[in-house]
Amino acid sequence: MATRHEPDQQERLLLRIHPDVTRITNLGRTTIYNEIATGRLRAVKFGRAVRVRRDDLEAWIERHTTGDDDRFAA
Repeated sequence: MATRHEPDQQERLLLRIHPDVTRITNLGRTTIYNEIATGRLRAVKFGRAVRVRRDDLEAWIERHTTGDDDRFAA
């Protein structure tokens, strides 16, 4: 009997807001939806379903990655 292949998170092109994006970023759904609403995080919408492309999420994370400067030093 053939088994259905469930793609793991690394294979998935489109990520669900919850639980995928919230787990990867450790941010809440409201924060993620605000980023989408302001255009800072791109999303794909199919009817009522909202998904984030893995590449777009990785680019968004890269834009929020701090460098070697002291902006966030305590």
